[in-house]
Amino acid sequence: DETLQIRGGTGIFSGRSPFVFISNQYGNTGVDVARLSLGSRDGTTSLGPIFSPSANPADQPLPGIGDGVAATTTVNLVDPGFKFPQSWRTNLGLDQDLGNGFTATLEGIFSDAFNEVRYVNLNYVQTGVSSYGRPLYTRGVNNAFTDAILLTNTNAGYEYSAYGQIQRRAARGLGGSLSYTYSRAFNAQNATSDVALSNWQFNENVDINGVDLGTADFETRHRVLAYTTYRTEYARRFSSEIGLILDSQSGEPFSFIYNGDANGDRQSANDLIYVPAVETDIFLQTNNWPVLDAYLSNEPSLDDARGGFATRNSARVPWNTRLDLQFTQGVNTVRGQRLEFEMTMQNVLNYLNDSWGRIHVSSFNNYRLLDFGGYVTQGQVGSTLAGRVVTADDIGKPIVSFDSTSPSSPDNRVAALLDGTRTPLASLGSRWQLRFGVRYQF
Repeated sequence: DETLQIRGGTGIFSGRSPFVFISNQYGNTGVDVARLSLGSRDGTTSLGPIFSPSANPADQPLPGIGDGVAATTTVNLVDPGFKFPQSWRTNLGLDQDLGNGFTATLEGIFSDAFNEVRYVNLNYVQTGVSSYGRPLYTRGVNNAFTDAILLTNTNAGYEYSAYGQIQRRAARGLGGSLSYTYSRAFNAQNATSDVALSNWQFNENVDINGVDLGTADFETRHRVLAYTTYRTEYARRFSSEIGLILDSQSGEPFSFIYNGDANGDRQSANDLIYVPAVETDIFLQTNNWPVLDAYLSNEPSLDDARGGFATRNSARVPWNTRLDLQFTQGVNTVRGQRLEFEMTMQNVLNYLNDSWGRIHVSSFNNYRLLDFGGYVTQGQVGSTLAGRVVTADDIGKPIVSFDSTSPSSPDNRVAALLDGTRTPLASLGSRWQLRFGVRYQF
């Protein structure tokens, strides 16, 4: 009776070529522009002897010369076998005509990534592992450079989604749709920047040069989308149509990271925290374990990670819901031409109540939960740290601080959690907006 349709397909797909990925290699060759970063190897040597401004091109600081270091800043490299990203995508769908204008749809999609981009810093070498398994690095494969970012590929990453919908299409009268989508998406690096160094240094991780598979920044885990319309025609030339659209979805994912460098990569905003199971797993300089313990227990993603590292993008900002309203008044004029007046209100919920319709976002998809103060060393054995005597078994444990600020401070993590300011609001998206329009069709 042709009321059931089964459809599907599989294939290899690629989007528009992201040429920005290879533009860095032309701009940061290390030889076209004399751009140096001057600093001291030991942190104490004066920079005076190696920095003497001169108009003579031949009389300039040279990389790696002198007690201090004048190093060529970031150079960008590309793997000779680099390929633009692709994915193998397969979908299977079913559409069932239910009669009276109703149609039900079920669909599943799976995408397997290959040739995804990956950034590696070749000037960092792993020198050890922390007591809890975090790879530790140091910079200096070649002291004539700061960073050497290699663009290469990885096949790590995949995503899938399941979709269900019931809808009624109607040229007149009442129509509408209700759908739900469940999705998961995993990748090794999000690569959202046009700067190669940023793609490497701002990727939340346990191993900065490894392939840590985690939830993608753009995953929308749950989404409910509904709309309804009603259209009527009267007096031979007039029509009125009103519609409501409801979009409700789980919030953006984000990661809990240290404020500080826990792996030696000289970056302070990319290291996923170690989540202590008990107080003795760490040295808490602020001596407020009951408060930190309660915070961890209140956050499911952290409570599940006790005794290990937080996983990338395992937390979520609050659920976001938005309702939009549209009204269109049409007038048929002459010779099939038509005049339409349109009114659209975005975020009706915020118009009804200032505390509704607020859209929460994450700041760079991470949150600095703990201040990192280093690892316990052999030299600290026998001393008192964070209220207890350091033993040989404590060597390598992280030294951290939590909420050392006053409760009234805007930097207080507990206060931010309680008052809802841990994740900021989208300024424009959290406001109601009203738009009027006129259109003439001919």
